Amino acid sequence: MKHFLELLLAGCFFLILQLVVSRTVLTRWLRLGKSAYLRLNRTKHSSGRPDETLEIRRGAEPDVVDLVHDLYDNDESVRTFYENFYHNGIEPWIAKRDNKVVGVVWLYTGYYISPWQGYDGFVLRLEIEPTARFVANVFVGPESRGQGIFSKIVQRFLDELPNDVFYSAIAEENIPSIRAHEKIGFRRCGATYYVQLFGWTWAVFVPKWGISRVFRILRGTTVSVVLSRSEVK
Repeated sequence: MKHFLELLLAGCFFLILQLVVSRTVLTRWLRLGKSAYLRLNRTKHSSGRPDETLEIRRGAEPDVVDLVHDLYDNDESVRTFYENFYHNGIEPWIAKRDNKVVGVVWLYTGYYISPWQGYDGFVLRLEIEPTARFVANVFVGPESRGQGIFSKIVQRFLDELPNDVFYSAIAEENIPSIRAHEKIGFRRCGATYYVQLFGWTWAVFVPKWGISRVFRILRGTTVSVVLSRSEVK
């Protein structure tokens, strides 16, 4: 019940507002969106039971290209996004069972690109401190869902990166992903609200307990903002 109330207060009001806008004449001039930022609390992370059939390893640069084409071959916009924004700070962590990929988690260092309205739309470049990483683009194969694959991958890179801070950025309407992150110890540390009015798009960047910053974003452009540990205590 407590979790439900927290979820309601954190995002449902905004989703209801989106629904009202989408069903009225306002939708001609106004669009709304929200991305939630979360930070991993290591002391509350749980990976569940060990799975000896699962092989988890840190990927190398060639794996990035192969995985992008394997996982997103039918989505040209996502594939183009990776090709345009790929940098050496992208590191895939890959889970295999019987030599078949069953899950992938991407870690980004230096910065992470957070999109709204597709990967060719309005994007923020979230810059993070050197000891931080973004956990993103989580993929678990349909036949392996519900088995704690995501949590086990997280535990694997936590063991190898004991001093790093981990963030994640998730669209507010992606409730299953937010719940999966919160279940293993992620907690909200900020948000970005997108407002598109009469063809103008504004992003309101709000770190938890921090100062709001407002940006006007033109479609197809990238705006840099900084998300640091000092802003989310």
